[in-house]
Amino acid sequence: MPRPRLTFRLARRHARRVVSQRRLGIIYALIAYASWGVLPLYLKALHAVPPPQIVAHRIVWATFFMIAVVALGRKRDFIAQVLQRPRVILTFVASAFALSINWLVYVWGVSQGRVVDVSLGYFINPLFSVVLAVLVLKERLRAAQWAAVGLAFLGVLWLGLLEGQLP
Repeated sequence: MPRPRLTFRLARRHARRVVSQRRLGIIYALIAYASWGVLPLYLKALHAVPPPQIVAHRIVWATFFMIAVVALGRKRDFIAQVLQRPRVILTFVASAFALSINWLVYVWGVSQGRVVDVSLGYFINPLFSVVLAVLVLKERLRAAQWAAVGLAFLGVLWLGLLEGQLP
């Protein structure tokens, strides 16, 4: 009889851990959404700073931050493995370049007063990814996924019509 109680205790402890991880995930998501919502206001306050300089600062400070994260997280063995694989390094460099261009366009758009346009771009991009996945990779979406894509498309269309132009 004690064995089932032990299993029940473990299951209950596991359930608590899952719930607390879910709550933490929700908190992280709310922080991320709030940060993205406030970011255009912050970038507008930096109107005197050229967009390439803002992006350059982001790159430099993010590099220092990630070095600290890797050092504190004791992931030096991961770095050593990556440094031995040139193709992985090239992939990281290519993705960093793409992200830098993405950020430069975003910061430039906000500095030009085109916040709605750059925001719509961030909504449109995943829609294109879904379309490419369906057409090129032959992904099959379930009804709920199609409904979500349809709602996102209608939202982008509505905002685009309100603006009177495409982003």
